[in-house]
Amino acid sequence: MEEQQELTEEIDVKKKKEEDEEEGSLIGGLLFLALVGVAIWALFHFNPSEEDHRDAISEVVADATVDMMADGYYMTGGTMLALSNIKYHSLGICSWTATKYRGSTALTSIGILGWVYPIIRFE
Repeated sequence: MEEQQELTEEIDVKKKKEEDEEEGSLIGGLLFLALVGVAIWALFHFNPSEEDHRDAISEVVADATVDMMADGYYMTGGTMLALSNIKYHSLGICSWTATKYRGSTALTSIGILGWVYPIIRFE
């Protein structure tokens, strides 16, 4: 009879341990889903706007213009037209701007999480 009672207690301990493990995995799974949700929200929420891209490009153009004028150069009409025709594109989690220059599309800036990196070359 004692053996049967010990066996029953052992089974009860194993069942409790399994229940605790299931409960822990449920909590871990919910925490993981919450973190993924927050990360996705942050990517969408902090995606740079068109204005952010234009501001970053404007700063680079202003600096380049000053440097070019100091060296005796100026921007051509084609360059000015390309800068005025910049188009904003977004996937929700990242964004970029591009323009047509000399018959091909040129990337002018990229952005993610509120950060914009201008990619402009002046030749």
